[in-house]
Amino acid sequence: MPLFAIVDKGGERVVFIEKDGIAESRAISIGVIEGDRVQITRGLEVGDHLIVKGHTEVEDGMKVTAK
Repeated sequence: MPLFAIVDKGGERVVFIEKDGIAESRAISIGVIEGDRVQITRGLEVGDHLIVKGHTEVEDGMKVTAK
């Protein structure tokens, strides 16, 4: 996934996904970083809708619109 999608929340690495129109934060663990991409080893599942635009503006539980 893109490295820029990771948000630092008090020292914890999180990403935001969209689930049923609501932003949900997920704590993640990372593996290999290669350029601007990063391997996620824990915290995301296949099929999760990762928020990559406006991800620094959302909070857990906020209503979002996927595009």
